Amino acid sequence: IPSPYSSGLLDKLLSQNLKPLMQTTRGCPFPCTFCQEGVDYYNKIRRFSLDRIKEELNYFAKKATATSLIMADSNFGMYKEDLAFAKEVASIRDKYNWPKTFEGINGKNKKENILETISIIGNTQFSAAIQSTDEQVLKNIKRKNISLTKTIDLVGEAKQFGAAGFSELILGLPGDSKESHFKSNAQLLDSGVTRVRSHQFAMLPASESASKKSRKKYGLITRFRPVPMTVTPYRFFDEDFFAPEIDEICIGSNTLSIDDYVECRQFNLTIEIFYNGRIFEDLFKLIKKYDIKISEFIKGIHKRVRSSKNLLKLYDDFTRETNELWKTKEELIEILKDDKILAKFNSGEMGNNEQLVYSSIAVLDFQEEIHEIAFGFATDILNNNDSFNEGISGFLQEFKRY
Repeated sequence: IPSPYSSGLLDKLLSQNLKPLMQTTRGCPFPCTFCQEGVDYYNKIRRFSLDRIKEELNYFAKKATATSLIMADSNFGMYKEDLAFAKEVASIRDKYNWPKTFEGINGKNKKENILETISIIGNTQFSAAIQSTDEQVLKNIKRKNISLTKTIDLVGEAKQFGAAGFSELILGLPGDSKESHFKSNAQLLDSGVTRVRSHQFAMLPASESASKKSRKKYGLITRFRPVPMTVTPYRFFDEDFFAPEIDEICIGSNTLSIDDYVECRQFNLTIEIFYNGRIFEDLFKLIKKYDIKISEFIKGIHKRVRSSKNLLKLYDDFTRETNELWKTKEELIEILKDDKILAKFNSGEMGNNEQLVYSSIAVLDFQEEIHEIAFGFATDILNNNDSFNEGISGFLQEFKRY
């Protein structure tokens, strides 16, 4: 308890029946001006006036050195006011040639309104946090109110306005499995979204999934890790110290074995290397012309990545770092007291974002290998197509060299 609450207020609160109070303030026993409205606070929409928005956009356009405008609204495009905002952004761009690109996290419903907003702004990068496409998983995490079909359709339809979609999944949610995670990725790959990124499932304190009831119901298996890029040195009053943040992440459940979890992580790396960087975007266009699903193509590549000696080692190193986890928070805290371990985290030898680091290594160091795999599998899969001929085979060789 912070010191402001230790001067008799805490005793007074604890002597009363706090249940009604806690219900109205989302679990907080301390009423204050910020949250005294209770649950209603979280369901209200507040926005600035259009005049203020116009004034700020004009200011940014004249002063900004960054070329991109990012909208901090997790439901952007769903409301009529967003259309007015979009028209103002388009007007500012015509006048000042800024912003070059617009990034936003679009809402999950009201597709028509979102598409109109995107069409007005143009050159938009938008994000849709899907989390999973499995109906049971969505029911378990209480996201059944979101229309997945419309969200996925939105990605494809928005491309006609020059928009690039970015979608996110979470591996290991309650009820998730290897099959459902692979399926979720496949559906997004085939939707035409330009980036599909999977995150690990963090057990946020006080969240429903982190409760004892949920852990027991879904058989959640968890481990601890330092959050990437937080094990850095600080200096205060001539003293050097570390203050790392620690995550508890789910690595298995009664529907997802630990081995399956690792296989899913490896598949996510394959998507990061071969799809998200858009290196093979034109190759994807070619195979789609022959009615071959991108998801089937990526799955085929995933089965072949270990045929390359360099990529075999890359995936093994990735798996090793993926498994750099600890069973208890106390165990990890004790290990982080070791100066040598801290130095490894501080230098980047440990504690990285494995997906981004190892996909970067693959692209920077093993271009030849990833091209051999991608074009080799493309040749094989197209060979089984009735329309395939020697001319296309020769083209593929030239295309790979290019």
